[in-house]
Amino acid sequence: MKLLSPEISPRLFVIHRNRWHKAAENIAGIGFFVFFPGFLMYHLATATTSFPPFLGGLFGHSAILLAVILPVISFPFFKNYISASPFYIELFFIFIIYVLLWTAAHWFLTGSDEIASASIQSVKTIVIWVAMFYVGMLLPRISIYSNVLYSFLFFFMLISLILYVALTGQGMFYAKRIFSGEEVASYQVFARSALVVIVFTLVSKRTLAMRSVIIFGGLFVLFVLGARSEFAGFLLLSLVLLALFTLRTPRFFFYFLIGMLGIVLSLLFWEGGIQTRQTELMDIASSSSWQARMYLQDIATTQIYRSPVFGVFGGHVLEGGSTSAYSHNVLSAWVSYGAFGFLVYVLLTSIPAVVSFYYVITRIYNDDWLLCFCINCISLVSIIAVKSVFWPLPALGWGLYVRACLQTKSPHRIRRERRNCESGDIWLNT
Repeated sequence: MKLLSPEISPRLFVIHRNRWHKAAENIAGIGFFVFFPGFLMYHLATATTSFPPFLGGLFGHSAILLAVILPVISFPFFKNYISASPFYIELFFIFIIYVLLWTAAHWFLTGSDEIASASIQSVKTIVIWVAMFYVGMLLPRISIYSNVLYSFLFFFMLISLILYVALTGQGMFYAKRIFSGEEVASYQVFARSALVVIVFTLVSKRTLAMRSVIIFGGLFVLFVLGARSEFAGFLLLSLVLLALFTLRTPRFFFYFLIGMLGIVLSLLFWEGGIQTRQTELMDIASSSSWQARMYLQDIATTQIYRSPVFGVFGGHVLEGGSTSAYSHNVLSAWVSYGAFGFLVYVLLTSIPAVVSFYYVITRIYNDDWLLCFCINCISLVSIIAVKSVFWPLPALGWGLYVRACLQTKSPHRIRRERRNCESGDIWLNT
């Protein structure tokens, strides 16, 4: 029996959807909203009104709460997810336990202030990984309501930024600088949240015209937000999706040409005097930010050369003097967690990207695999080139991979679980 596209034939699969499963999905959906669009609204509210930042930066507090609640509430039915992808889930927990023990060993055995700072950073990262993984794994399937909600948020964001550029003549929206708020998030974090909203909205659309609007509108949003890493990652994803959509439906190329014309006209407009950080991509070698990153990468390379097996835990703090002085690529995983941690981290991110690409390119996919591919494609490219091991987005992709695997369970397993399901089980038609 072949796994067919939803447009051709629906597939049946079983999930033990008792009240715990429904509650877990609802909490994961709320967590996804809080992490991304909710994060944007919270920081804009604290920046533009008298709304107090009573939750700090919001992201950390939410991660702690979700990292505790979701594993507990999903425990009764977690075996369903294990059966969907046993090797991958084992790999995830091996990685989490290894990093936790690795961090604890250095923290308690070394005791220096620099290692303590690196250990606290590592523990915070573990909490965010767990929260993101469970949110991605338990995220409800895209519904009409979530489609409408995220579409509204996307177009509100797009129109607001268009008006901002038109009225101010500024090519970059940087809330922290505009509103001078200490608690306001940086432009990179704004762009990270916007990126996920854009991807989610794109996946929820069915028509070629709407997908084109989301792609080119998303490029504009990320362009104005000024985070080059997120912009470049989404640009690469957009090129891949444009190629895939064109292969599947040739007339999609028409929308591609219209979009390219719009980009060319926009570039001419930018050259008319509006300045933005994205223009540095045209001459990245002379960028001061890029040169600083190359300096930090050289430090990481030297540390790995000196200790290729164990790395240098906290090396970015010891030599860079700050928890943010890490190499902005996957080498930071090797420095912090040694060769084994580096290998597992790369596997966790590359497996979902490769498998989801297979499902998308062979047209044996649904929204779950397309969302999994988009997030993991961006994550894989980003950690190779510009993002450190402390970037939280890959962990969301890990969870989305397990979620997608659950939707493509083999027919014999479906039949076996149908026989074993309890009276409270609900069969879903996908």
